[in-house]
Amino acid sequence: MFLSDDLRERVASLATSQIVTPDTMLNSLVEREELCRKLSPPAVFGAVVPEQLIASTVSRHFTMLSEISETNVWHRVLEALVSELTEFDLLSFHTGNIAESRRLNIPRTAYYWYGGVVAKRVAMMLGCFDVYLWNEMMRPASDVVFVGDASNVVACYFIYQQMCRLLKSVRLNWRKQQGAWGSRAELDEASHLYTTTGGGDNGERYFYR
Repeated sequence: MFLSDDLRERVASLATSQIVTPDTMLNSLVEREELCRKLSPPAVFGAVVPEQLIASTVSRHFTMLSEISETNVWHRVLEALVSELTEFDLLSFHTGNIAESRRLNIPRTAYYWYGGVVAKRVAMMLGCFDVYLWNEMMRPASDVVFVGDASNVVACYFIYQQMCRLLKSVRLNWRKQQGAWGSRAELDEASHLYTTTGGGDNGERYFYR
């Protein structure tokens, strides 16, 4: 096996630290790589993702939430949702079939206040990446896309969609209760602040630890 001088030195250094010969260390590394390859499930390209089943599962769990739900209820719902998706093999813990979700349109104001953090936490929860696509300057909305395993990005899309809809209801319900104590801009800012933090964390409070 041909090794560059730098890689040969690194193998030799590792071998010294483990008190074995460089050849023994190299053989061990090769065997480990081959074992990992054998244990990894083969990528299934073109597999059909059960979008409707995932969407209905997400929707069913979110019916337990409303604009007045407490934070601990959000935690229980999200935890139960992820558990069910996992139990029925609607989530993957491998990344052999990388895909991109559909684009989910979101107002830039909403993304600034809570959509960005919520997208990132949803993506982290299901092992994906979130990507924010800035559209034309004159348009008031942009898109969020999730990248990861084909099943997981579908789940991310529907969970994020449901969360954004519900958080909008939270904001509108709170604002309706406030009356007209300030200008429209002041009420908008206050309602967004209430929606995202109830006091200070840009949407983090909705996610279980």
